[in-house]
Amino acid sequence: MSSKPAKQLLSEEIKKHVSAIHISGELSLLERKVSNVLLLNAYDNLLTAKIHQINTAVLSELLGFDSHNIQKLKDALRTLTTTAVTWDVMGDDGKSEWGVSALLAYGRIKSGICSYEYSSALAEKLYNPEIYARISLSVQRKFTSGYALALYENCLRFKNVNSTGWIDLGVVKKLIGEDKNACYDFFKEFNRTVIKPAINEINNASDILVEAEFKREQRKVVAIRFSIKPNSQMSLMVEGQDLDRLKLSPNYQRLMTWGISERLAIQWIRQYGEKYVAQKLDYADAQEMNGYIQEYPFRFPGFRRDQ
Repeated sequence: MSSKPAKQLLSEEIKKHVSAIHISGELSLLERKVSNVLLLNAYDNLLTAKIHQINTAVLSELLGFDSHNIQKLKDALRTLTTTAVTWDVMGDDGKSEWGVSALLAYGRIKSGICSYEYSSALAEKLYNPEIYARISLSVQRKFTSGYALALYENCLRFKNVNSTGWIDLGVVKKLIGEDKNACYDFFKEFNRTVIKPAINEINNASDILVEAEFKREQRKVVAIRFSIKPNSQMSLMVEGQDLDRLKLSPNYQRLMTWGISERLAIQWIRQYGEKYVAQKLDYADAQEMNGYIQEYPFRFPGFRRDQ
């Protein structure tokens, strides 16, 4: 039985619940990227594991971030544990469900390992999203602006219908994290310093092209509609036809012995290439041989390859 293209794309994309995208507008660029990488790492085990783990060096590599600046990672985790996510969805029974949770219920960095936890209610929403957007880590790594990444996430889920529809200006500001900045009360300044640069970055760095249209009432802009179309010159979607080949590669098998999740291993090979990953694995093997690595805490605490 052949799998659907949407399932194939999961090898390098996150299903991100719309409520999480909407409510996290106040996150910085780094905090938003950390949230997405942690979700990708945990996704396969969201409903079966309470605590998820990732090596801080691996996390930093996927973020394109200086692995020695651990304090910034700690600060990002602190923010994620204090940022509320709300959802208001219609259930199968026709009844609406409202809920609230922190983006992360728990976070810890110890001995080079980042451990974290989602609330059970949020884990269910993230794993079985009624409506979701697909976030590619290879795309998000190119963003340098938090406004641009936030707008990209919110536009991406409308890609198949080519438009977001009209969104109230106040809601737009909230979605991209600028609803509390008084200097953006005047639309002209908001458009010049936030909207236009964000759209330019999306169009230059991502797999979609975005244009903005403004609705005016009594000469004042009251709503924005974003049109979305594929960026043919930045086609970053892999249809999964090479998925079986990647799973048979020596580097994939080696990553599995280190406890890296299947989803993250495939993403890492696709993002950096076989040669780069092989170099990192050779280094890790040498560290283990010299006694600097005693166990594999990524997914299986206490596991040793000689056991």
